[in-house]
Amino acid sequence: MTTHHRQPLDRLAQAMIALLALVIGGMVLFGGPAASKVRDFTWQNRQIGAEDTAFLLTFSRPMDHTSVEQNLTIEPPLP
Repeated sequence: MTTHHRQPLDRLAQAMIALLALVIGGMVLFGGPAASKVRDFTWQNRQIGAEDTAFLLTFSRPMDHTSVEQNLTIEPPLP
């Protein structure tokens, strides 16, 4: 009966495969996409008057303009 001895490189490769599989599995299970955040709001800490007709929001990542417009709410509602 012959015994098969794994070479050191084979053991290293198998260990790396197992480690990477665990890392990828952890990222899939626990590392969902990061939430986008507002980095800048042009009306922040300002007195807003009738002459102010638009504001700009700058996000931490690229955003879909239509989706942002559909989900934007202003509290309290403007008259």
